[in-house]
Amino acid sequence: MDSNKESKRKKDKYSDNEDYRSERRSKKRRSSRSPNEARDRDSRRKRKHSRSKSPFPVKQGRRRDGEPRDPEPKSVVPVRKPKETDMLNTRTGGAYIPPARLRMMQAQITDKSSPAYQRLAWEALKKSIHGHINKINVGNIGIIIKQLLKENIVRGRGLLCRSVIQAQAASPTFTNVYAALVAAVNSRFPNIGELLLKRLVIQFKRGFKRNDKPIC
Repeated sequence: MDSNKESKRKKDKYSDNEDYRSERRSKKRRSSRSPNEARDRDSRRKRKHSRSKSPFPVKQGRRRDGEPRDPEPKSVVPVRKPKETDMLNTRTGGAYIPPARLRMMQAQITDKSSPAYQRLAWEALKKSIHGHINKINVGNIGIIIKQLLKENIVRGRGLLCRSVIQAQAASPTFTNVYAALVAAVNSRFPNIGELLLKRLVIQFKRGFKRNDKPIC
């Protein structure tokens, strides 16, 4: 029995030694490979991977039957034109018209009853009234009143009332000057004084309901 056991042990050792030797041989072979061989191996692998992809680009100009393809219709993007703002149709005070251009536009229009000419005349009247109200003070109140009476304030009575209310709210120190102006205009045109009074009463009521003290 002892002899059998010893023989088995020897066989196991011999097999282990053989495995160990074969492993060492394979390691030596790997280490003994030159760097050129490693490069060749890498290049082969890359070639195998690149074969799966088609090396030549697919021609899209022709069909399979050989006939040329019709060019695909390209979507044409419409070019947006900038909106031309018509100065005559904008809201009052919305578009600024330089004085030289305003005179040129008035000279081009021959029909004085046309809406375009009336619009230009309204803009000119508005600028004139605003300019006179902004320039008024204690020293030139007589001159400004005479210039205002030369304007068509019957047509622009609403513009005059609005300008006086806004100017008085902006500078309360000139309240006595604006009161003298309104008194002088009211003596000539009572309907303008009545319109100004109505607007002031409506503004006071609106501010009282909203509890807005500056307006009141």
